[in-house]
Amino acid sequence: MSIRGISLGFLTVLLVMCQAQPQAAKRSCGGAGSISINAGFDDFHSSAILTYNLEQPDKVSNAHIEVRDGPTLLFRTPATKERSGRIAWSPKEGVPETPSELRLKIHVPESVGGSYFATDRSRALIGRTGSVDGDPVPKLWNKTAILEEGAGSTSLIAEANDVGEQNTVILLMEEETADVWIAREYLPATLIDLGHVSVEIPAGYLAKPTCLRLEATRPEDTPDVPIGSQADSDFNSLTVYVMRKDRPVFSKIEPSEVTYEGGDFDGSYVDAVVRILGSGFSAASEVLMGFPAVVGYNSEAPKPIYISSSELQFQVPGRLLRDAIYDEEPLKLWVRNGDDQHVSDPQLLNVLPAHKYSVRPKQPRILAVSPYPVQLMDDRSGDGILLKIYGENFTKDDGVTADHGEYKGLGPAGEIRTKFVSSQELSAWLPRDLWQSHRLSFRLVTQTSSGVCAVEARQDQ
Repeated sequence: MSIRGISLGFLTVLLVMCQAQPQAAKRSCGGAGSISINAGFDDFHSSAILTYNLEQPDKVSNAHIEVRDGPTLLFRTPATKERSGRIAWSPKEGVPETPSELRLKIHVPESVGGSYFATDRSRALIGRTGSVDGDPVPKLWNKTAILEEGAGSTSLIAEANDVGEQNTVILLMEEETADVWIAREYLPATLIDLGHVSVEIPAGYLAKPTCLRLEATRPEDTPDVPIGSQADSDFNSLTVYVMRKDRPVFSKIEPSEVTYEGGDFDGSYVDAVVRILGSGFSAASEVLMGFPAVVGYNSEAPKPIYISSSELQFQVPGRLLRDAIYDEEPLKLWVRNGDDQHVSDPQLLNVLPAHKYSVRPKQPRILAVSPYPVQLMDDRSGDGILLKIYGENFTKDDGVTADHGEYKGLGPAGEIRTKFVSSQELSAWLPRDLWQSHRLSFRLVTQTSSGVCAVEARQDQ
């Protein structure tokens, strides 16, 4: 038991006990002698039994019981001036639960290109108090990485959503046969920022050509996929191809930048011709491309013109050039010789528009928040916390939404006060009521000739 005095003659005595046990507090209080209160919840926390004791009830002129959620009064009723009493309290409305997750999202108004895709990619988990059903599951972006057999232990950086300091581990799966994936082990994830994690691939997996997949999950979910079992490969994963050493080498693309002269959406696409330079090319070489640019997944593989083992000539489809402008991303190209174990490292082709196109704004991303993690507030924390949000592609039209429950959609509901600082920084005011601990207090207040006296018990966390 810990005892702490507070002003105005009030004394709170708090005994922290197991959740299934009642909360109790007792103190000596002037002419009333000793008073005490106990609060015990039923199994579902839908009601509480409050019992109290007055050592000298004849000294008490008035007494009442209060139940509070911080400063908010939920219940008050007179207490009988007897040696002991018992009151059953059932909340008229559900008492707010302490949230387990706090997420921020950048809300882009539809008038400037808002979409579910953009907002989903701009989400960040910035607070966590526990784990309950329905918590957001961290997800890696669907991307590809290429390594070569014989490499030592290698660190990879993966883009991700809903990652935090303690909520992410990486399931490493290996393809045993076509589309049959075996769970090999769980690897720790190191948080780089709120949109990227680093994971170390053990050297043993790089000893021979193979295909790996990395999938993010929560630590508490690891029993769901035992090591050695067949795993269902999720779309949200990083695919790692371990290539053979005799794969082609793609060292340079000329030109590295092209200007697209075609139309926007009228179908008048104009191709561009480039030179692919390197070594190990053959008449069977193909060029891989795609959006997203993922080897082996919906990748286009048109045939280039074979010039020599060190040069290919390639006609880049105008439709993909237009898409690169629309997405404001370079086009990625690989050279493949025969199969997915003989693919080069990629090279980037930058695409510039010859005239203005109807492109959507670049997606905003949250990469860091200060303070981080955001600690739960309570009734002693003031009205809220000023957050500094750092990232990229912010605009003056963007707003910030805070979410601690199920996904609420893209509307302004949940939007908090936001100030645009720059394309890399926003300020946002997080109100206390969106991220606070709801810990009930039960108080017996008595009036005697000596003044007012109170004793309080608090609900376990």
